[in-house]
Amino acid sequence: MPCLEAQFNFYESYLQVMANLTQQIMEFAMSLPPSTNPYEATAALIRKETDSSVASVQILIFIGCLL
Repeated sequence: MPCLEAQFNFYESYLQVMANLTQQIMEFAMSLPPSTNPYEATAALIRKETDSSVASVQILIFIGCLL
């Protein structure tokens, strides 16, 4: 049953990460000034974070191809 335990631990970790991410997004949205559209600001934040992580993964793949 080690496989089931590892799978359970993975899902438990995933749920914790998603809960933390949701909390961070809510805190970010609640800290915005009233004149700011929270949907647009949150989308911009997610886009920025996604772009930076995609670039990091692309660099790692490029370096891996060189080895």
